[in-house]
Amino acid sequence: MPGVGRKAAQRILAQRAKRRFQRPEELVKVKGFGKKRFQKLKPLLTVAGPSTLTQTQAPAEPPPKKSSP
Repeated sequence: MPGVGRKAAQRILAQRAKRRFQRPEELVKVKGFGKKRFQKLKPLLTVAGPSTLTQTQAPAEPPPKKSSP
């Protein structure tokens, strides 16, 4: 979802694993996902029907920086 970072997405998935969302409004119960963000994304949210998710490959994380001795 646009504007939803990796950590927020992980929290949403964790919440969904515990209990499926019955209504899109239940997203505001997820830490870091407030009413303001919900209102922006409301037109894109649904809890029924086929998924509209398109699989994209996440960018590779850069290797950790080595500290100089």
